[in-house]
Amino acid sequence: MQNLTRVRDHGVVVVGELVVGVVGPGGRGSLAANGLPCGSPATFLTGSLSKALGGAGGGFVAGSRADIDELRQKSRSYVFTQGMTSAATAAALAALRRHVADAGIHRALWRNIDAIGAAAEAHGLTMLPSKSAILALLIGDEAAAIALQARLFERNIFVQAMTFPIVPKSAARLRIQPSAAHRSADLKASMTIIAEEFQR
Repeated sequence: MQNLTRVRDHGVVVVGELVVGVVGPGGRGSLAANGLPCGSPATFLTGSLSKALGGAGGGFVAGSRADIDELRQKSRSYVFTQGMTSAATAAALAALRRHVADAGIHRALWRNIDAIGAAAEAHGLTMLPSKSAILALLIGDEAAAIALQARLFERNIFVQAMTFPIVPKSAARLRIQPSAAHRSADLKASMTIIAEEFQR
């Protein structure tokens, strides 16, 4: 199961970054996507609040009270990290409430993901497999990916080049991340421009 790791020493399941708002039925997250129950005492649920929930920043770990207390006491990354601001917490909570109240947001996101995939295929571009809204257009050469990112920025398209050591050598890619707020027509037009610049 993608992004699920069993921690053998403690017998808990840690659920990674495929988070609420994107994967699973209705965007309910990795547990739902993998048919696992939510709320089990032997489960940690981790997630980012900086992507699917609108960029509020920060993240969360959910689990039993005893497990969370142990993490607070022993996790160096927690001990030496400043807590989220009240504003970021409120923004994430508001985004989560909106997501729960409006199933159309999740459907719109996946329509846009599919629109990018279809447009890439129509232009002969190679998209790497993805089960989330973070899509990767394979470029290969690192310098070519960086140059392509710069040319696209000049044409008002913001995509990021991912190069070694973030990805393997000679496997550079452009990171394309649609949201539910994008219009499908704009995404298709953007993919046309990406194809034009890629083929230069």
